[in-house]
Amino acid sequence: MKKETLNYLLNVARNGHRIELVQPEKNKRLWPGLGNRAGLHSYADTLLREKYDKGEARLLKKLEALDRGARVNLVVFENITRDRGRWVLRKSLSV
Repeated sequence: MKKETLNYLLNVARNGHRIELVQPEKNKRLWPGLGNRAGLHSYADTLLREKYDKGEARLLKKLEALDRGARVNLVVFENITRDRGRWVLRKSLSV
C-alpha cells in the first residue's frame, strides 16, 4: 500500500469515520468509527482522540496486511434529525 493511501486512511479513522473492507459475502469493518455525535459537543473530540490512540496500532496492522488491490469503503455518519442518522458510503478505493 502506498504511504499516501495509508496516511489518508489513518486520517479518515482519526476523524471518526468508518472503514470497511469490501468482501463478496459481507463487508468486514476495519475501523468502527463514531456514529451520532449530536449532544456530545466538545466531548466528541476527546472521545475520538482516546479511541484512535487506543486502536491506532491495531488499525495500522490491519491496513498493512491487506492484499494489493483490495477494495476499501469509507463510510461517514450523516444525521437525519438530531436523534437519527445513517452510515453513508462516501468513497471506495483500491489499496
